[in-house]
Amino acid sequence: MLGSDAIVNPHAPIAGMHDGVFPFKVCEALASGALLITTRLPPVGLPLERSVLEYDGSVTGLLAALEAAPARYHEAEAEIATLRQSLMGMYSEDALYERLRLLLGRHVNAAGSEIAPHGD
Repeated sequence: MLGSDAIVNPHAPIAGMHDGVFPFKVCEALASGALLITTRLPPVGLPLERSVLEYDGSVTGLLAALEAAPARYHEAEAEIATLRQSLMGMYSEDALYERLRLLLGRHVNAAGSEIAPHGD
């Protein structure tokens, strides 16, 4: 994904899940720093307006989005980079480890030793 210029997500809402949940694959795509070309996504509390290029789900719509993608990426490159950094801060291995470490506090693991800092 890191080598991609754009990532296409033909998202389809799931009615049984109240029109779907925000798919983690979208976070992965955005964290890659590529432009995300997608059908309409549910609200997620992230500033996606300029970091995604929405299309209507049709082949014609996708072709138009692909044609518009280079210009859109150029216009929104700074916002895409900022969103990427934000997502990396939330979901990177180190970020998740730190959150879990804080949640667990200084609990003792099964071997009786304290939780070591990441990398030890």
